[in-house]
This record gives sequence, structure tokens and C-alpha cells, in this order.
Amino acid sequence: QILVAEGPANQADAVVRAIDDLEGRYAAEDITIGVPDPALVPHLESKLKQFQLNTRWGPGQSLSSSSPFQWLWLVAEYLEEYRYESLAELMRHDDTLRYLFAQEYRPNAIKELDRYFDCHLPDVLHPDLPSAGELPGAVRIVCDLLAPLAEQKNKRKRSKVARTRKSPADWGVGIHQVLTKLHDQRQLRTDSSHDRATLKACEQISLGIERFE
Repeated sequence: QILVAEGPANQADAVVRAIDDLEGRYAAEDITIGVPDPALVPHLESKLKQFQLNTRWGPGQSLSSSSPFQWLWLVAEYLEEYRYESLAELMRHDDTLRYLFAQEYRPNAIKELDRYFDCHLPDVLHPDLPSAGELPGAVRIVCDLLAPLAEQKNKRKRSKVARTRKSPADWGVGIHQVLTKLHDQRQLRTDSSHDRATLKACEQISLGIERFE
């Protein structure tokens, strides 16, 4: 009844062995894994996923940890000062890469961006800046996607961007437009826990937008 295991990885292995020992006598919804330390949950989820065992974390997923929220957070960080580091992180997000693929952009966007950085070493990066030069196509596609959220800009000295204030209602409209376009060509499956979480997160964000309006 008791298995001794060292560390999170070995504990996850022990869980998989325990489920395997059940020899399919129970349906997935009849099996509950108690976790004394929530820090073990990511290790368990990752290990079980390797064996095509779908899990559901009992308390559910917070909105702030959802993919749409994290993507919007990265967008906000980039639009704050147009820092290259923020753009690089946004470009590496799964939703960004999925959008580029949906736009039939086939070059490796990450490698293109890294090569651009090696050549230009930009600190601030936006297509409207004179110092931007010949940007990778993927960057221009993403910046076009973010256009509804980009504030009115004009050039300042030292290549800085001056911006005007927007009301919360204006931001809400832009957020809705960008999220809709981001997922427009994506088929979300209700039998996928990840896709269901994405749908639920978008619903909650839409409710927030309605409150802004």
C-alpha cells in the first residue's frame, strides 16, 4: 500500500505505476490523486501526459495562468515601451507561433528574430522607428495584429515614441478585436482540456471588457 519515492520525478513515476497496476478496471473519472504539496502537480501532469492520461487539477486554472491572459500580458509589456526583450518573449508564445502558422508564414520566426538581433542589437523595436531597418516578416505580421491596441504614435527625438491616453472602453474594444483575430482561424475542441481552458479564459476576458464599456 505504501511506495517510497525520492523527489517529484520519482513520485510521478510511482503514480503512473500505481495507475498501471489497476489494469484498466476503473474509468478516469473514478481515479483521484491526492497531492499534499501543490508544487508536485506540474510534475504529475507532465508525466501523465506522456502516457496519454488526461488530468484535471481539482481547484481549476486561474485566469491569470491561462494562455490568453498570459499572451495579453506579454502584449501589454511590449506596448509599454516597445522593448526588444518583450517582443522576443511575445514572439515565442505558442499562440503567436500558432497565429503565424495560420497566416501561412512558414519561415522559422524565432531563428529569424534571433538573427535580426545578432545583426542590429536593438534595445527598442517597432516597425515605425527609423532604426528598425528590414524587419523579419513575422514581426511585421504580429505588429499588424496588434494594431488595434497600438496607441496613436508620432516620432520623438532619440527614436522614442510619444503616445496618447486611451480610455478603458477603448482598450476593451481593441483587446476584443485582437483576441478575435488571434483565434479566428483556430479550431478549438471542447474535448481538449487546454482548448476548454482557452475558451473559458476568453469568456472571462469578454466579461471584463463588458464591465469596462
